[in-house]
Amino acid sequence: MKDLILENILIRYKILGFLYLLNQENKRASFKEIVQKLSCSEVNINQQMKFLEEENLIIDIRMVNGKPLNIKITSEGQRLVEEIELQKKVKGKDIGKWLLINAPWIVQYLPQIIELIKKGGRS
Repeated sequence: MKDLILENILIRYKILGFLYLLNQENKRASFKEIVQKLSCSEVNINQQMKFLEEENLIIDIRMVNGKPLNIKITSEGQRLVEEIELQKKVKGKDIGKWLLINAPWIVQYLPQIIELIKKGGRS
């Protein structure tokens, strides 16, 4: 059960990392592009995207046949990634790449990061 929870959290942060990279170039992603980039099951990615959307970390601008077509990271999602950037001292576009590769440590810091974001503060 713990492994499944960790896997789901990793997928969430890989999605955020990918969307963060795209946002730096003023681009958005389709659901298909996210599935191709992450190489995970569509069902699991879709579930994790719903979670991120409920938490207002990503937004789906358009839907086609029930699939997200134009997905982008929200300003709250940006702040979360930037807070992670501060915690890990990874700079610029590298944070998106870093999140795509290694996100396990986030589980440890997530409560403090979310609390900082809610307060609008920095560490």
